[in-house]
Amino acid sequence: MSEINNSNKGFLGKIFKHLDVLLAIDKSIDFILIFVGLAAALGLENYMAQKDLEKNYIETLARIHTEIALNKPRCASFNDGVIAHSTLAFESVDKARAGFQENINGNSTIYDNHPEKLERKFFSTIKTDAFLNTVLLGEVYHLYTIYDQMSTSFEQEEQIMFTLSDAYTNAYGRVIFGAELRPEDYMQYNLAYNKATKNMGRLQSFVVDAEATSDRLMLEIENELARYGITISEARSIGDLYYLALNEMNRDSVMSENWADEGIRKVLPLLAETNDPLFNERKSLAGRLGRLKCQHILRRADSTYWSNPLNVDEFESNLRLLEESGVYKFLHLRLGCDYWYSRGNCDELNAFLMQNWDLNFEQYEVRAITSQLPIWGDCLDENSKTTLLEHPNISAASFDDPIIR
Repeated sequence: MSEINNSNKGFLGKIFKHLDVLLAIDKSIDFILIFVGLAAALGLENYMAQKDLEKNYIETLARIHTEIALNKPRCASFNDGVIAHSTLAFESVDKARAGFQENINGNSTIYDNHPEKLERKFFSTIKTDAFLNTVLLGEVYHLYTIYDQMSTSFEQEEQIMFTLSDAYTNAYGRVIFGAELRPEDYMQYNLAYNKATKNMGRLQSFVVDAEATSDRLMLEIENELARYGITISEARSIGDLYYLALNEMNRDSVMSENWADEGIRKVLPLLAETNDPLFNERKSLAGRLGRLKCQHILRRADSTYWSNPLNVDEFESNLRLLEESGVYKFLHLRLGCDYWYSRGNCDELNAFLMQNWDLNFEQYEVRAITSQLPIWGDCLDENSKTTLLEHPNISAASFDDPIIR
């Protein structure tokens, strides 16, 4: 009996020992799997974090590229200002030598040639610790430093030019009222003239530097994007395209319409994603882009333009984008009335006006509409005029006299 027990113990012992080995191996496998899983999870987390960092970096590059593109024509307006200042200064010195006999209209010339303010809102949002190329970041800061130097130098030049204009006008005033010119009249004018012409060369060098650096930096940004397998066209957001189109609206209509078209192509497929958190923003941008497109179409439409059904469909589809976005309701009304007036359909114009008129339009919105009333005047029926006159900011004269804004 004891032999049997001993035999069983030996047999069971072997089994238990084998099971212990398997259990040890299983625990080792569990430990290895846990370690591998943690490593994989950490690796995936790091990968996702790196991808998010790269995505944000690409968006930043595109925004900065857009802002530089917006500032390029503004830099050109600084150059136009320098040219206007130099022309005024040289004209004034010729007339000063002739005895200050003619007015130079200096202040109005200076005001008329004040440059557009440079954009820097995208630059101000840069997170330096997330900008992956520090050398390129230094180049960006370099350009915006040039912007600051150019702006400061122009402000100084402008003040000197006002001083020159005032000195000339004071001397001119003495002449036309029969007073004798004094030595100090010449001294004040000469001092301002010398300061103005001395500063012009320095200012123009800032302008040239800003324009050349802008071109170079835009190319460097495009090359940096290429490292991530993306073009600047692909990287631009819909908002970037809208601001580019808006910026060029009254400067380069062809380029502006191209930007608007590209923005519309990008946003239209996204309007089906109604549950997306960005849906309302995209709908707003679609409406604003549609508004720009409508304005471009109206600018080039002639009497034969609307005979093509494709042109009609294009305008009306973009006008619907504006209407459905809920933004700029007063511009939707104005563009719709302009459209029907352009087509020579007064019945549709009056119907559209009555359908979209809002007695609660703000005063600035009413001004935008009343500026067109003299144009639509021969199309408006009595019912439309009566309805419009119910608004406190519209008078009978609004239908006859253009509103100067």
